[in-house]
Amino acid sequence: MKIEQFLELEKICKDAWSELAETGGDQKPESLSKFYCKCPACEISKRVRGRQQFECFYCPIDIWRKDASENDYPLGTGLCVHSFYGIWTKEYGEVEQRRKMARQIANLSWMFLPEYENIDVSDLLEED
Repeated sequence: MKIEQFLELEKICKDAWSELAETGGDQKPESLSKFYCKCPACEISKRVRGRQQFECFYCPIDIWRKDASENDYPLGTGLCVHSFYGIWTKEYGEVEQRRKMARQIANLSWMFLPEYENIDVSDLLEED
């Protein structure tokens, strides 16, 4: 993956969460349906290892990658479930809380890791 492709995937993710922050929706947008767990970050992580499950050690989202490296989480745990994303999924009746969590997710920092250079994501960026 080239840095330009990475930035495009980051934008897709951030745009989707920004949309959810505006609408307060409780379902991820259709634009994310082609990604593992409907998440470009999880898709990238999964492709680094070439496995059926993702590994948060390779998550491009800084907070979750750092948490995985500092703690002993089992493969495929999904650290996001215990953070803003987990709160967002549980707040079905609370539109303002969902908006707040979605806004926080949209603003999370991403980082391009050297391992990403060895993966192919061209199929994810092809026009439908």
